[in-house]
Amino acid sequence: MKIFTVIINLHLIVVILSGFSFGQNIDSITVRYVSEVKAFSSQYSQTGYSANQVLGISDTYPNYGDNPAAWASFTADSRREYLELKYSDAEPIRYVAVYETYHPGAIDTIYVKNPTNNEWVVIWSGNAQPLKESSRVFEVSFPVTSFNVSEIRIAINSPAVGGWNEIDAVAISDERISSTP
Repeated sequence: MKIFTVIINLHLIVVILSGFSFGQNIDSITVRYVSEVKAFSSQYSQTGYSANQVLGISDTYPNYGDNPAAWASFTADSRREYLELKYSDAEPIRYVAVYETYHPGAIDTIYVKNPTNNEWVVIWSGNAQPLKESSRVFEVSFPVTSFNVSEIRIAINSPAVGGWNEIDAVAISDERISSTP
């Protein structure tokens, strides 16, 4: 028997279905979560706060604060950081949602990997800046990719936002699933 829970907040509606894989189909919207961490700049430890904490659906959000169930870099503010993430069932996307659960605002670039030439393509860039001390789902919408996406890269300007910048999960989709327009 499948049990489901609906979590609703001002930014995102997520349906969590027990027993399902990292991809979920919600009324013909496919939402995929990280199935593998391909590379990372650093991690606080090999267990809690490791890069593997971004695998699958969120297990920390909407809670705010330092939590070993989210990824954190080895040091708080000494250098730029990155995560390279893989998703199963490649398909074109137009939406990325990053679950930031501690000191949000440090993300300054998001890339997708073009499988034709293995080049990283920027889908969003902006200025990293400290935000309100609360968790958030950082949502990025863009024109649909012309290729299937199975890998993304998140660049983090850690020195720009004081403290550890923790990430709990990263979702991608072919459609925006936000509850806000």
